[in-house]
Amino acid sequence: MTSRRFLDVEVPLPSGVRVDDNRARVLLPEGYGSGGRAYPTLYLLHGGSNDFRSWSENVDLERLTRGLDLIVVMPDGGGRGELGYYSDWADGSRQWETYHTRTLVEFIDGRFRTLGGRRRAVAGLSMGGFGALKYAARHPDVYGAVAAFSAAADLTWLAPFSGWAYKRLPRRLVGEPHRVWGDQRRDRGRWREHSPSDLAPRLAGMPVLLSWGTGIVGGAYWARSSLALGLWEWPHAVMTRRVLARLRQAGGRVETFVYRGQHAWPYWSDALEWALPRLARAVG
Repeated sequence: MTSRRFLDVEVPLPSGVRVDDNRARVLLPEGYGSGGRAYPTLYLLHGGSNDFRSWSENVDLERLTRGLDLIVVMPDGGGRGELGYYSDWADGSRQWETYHTRTLVEFIDGRFRTLGGRRRAVAGLSMGGFGALKYAARHPDVYGAVAAFSAAADLTWLAPFSGWAYKRLPRRLVGEPHRVWGDQRRDRGRWREHSPSDLAPRLAGMPVLLSWGTGIVGGAYWARSSLALGLWEWPHAVMTRRVLARLRQAGGRVETFVYRGQHAWPYWSDALEWALPRLARAVG
């Protein structure tokens, strides 16, 4: 039996699709090399200041996915350079959403033995949690289940103050959202078209998994605690709960995993461990 393995692939870009990095890391399931079986796929999205290698470098994916019949695809989404926000930018300089939901999916289905259709799940952390919820809501024909961990899930929360803050916070933290969706006040409609809190009712037809921390410093990984990471988790928790409330109002199927902790990899590893078997059942 072939052992589980990672492959790094470069995705060919069609004309008109521009992204900062077209590489992806793929984790194939045990036994993939023997026989002709096809598998469901999980697209696992990284957060800001990360890249396509971050999940595999910070989480023991081989252990967490052991026994699960899933192809796991970890694409780049613009993190270490320009935060991509999993969107086609209003200024025309990036086409991340087109790349992920069309170009990448077509490449993976052509390169590997996938089941295709809605036998795909999408999950992510922080900015990637935003992307996962957004993609699932806007492309229900592509994904059949979604999980989001500490998601930046409500773009217009505290507007117009948040729009003012996005332009003044360090770019390494928030990027340049005004280049992605325009001015928050003047182009509010475009912002809402991409905000998971506004899109939440569209997720009512699929399994949704949401996880967040309380923001309290400590928890299971007290030795690695940071006041800054605790404070940074708080707005993500608030935004995720806003999505949860709208999902429940729409009658959605949602499960939650709430932990005492902060915006950090050990907690996301635990959240992914909770989510993986549920996602595998949903699309398996």
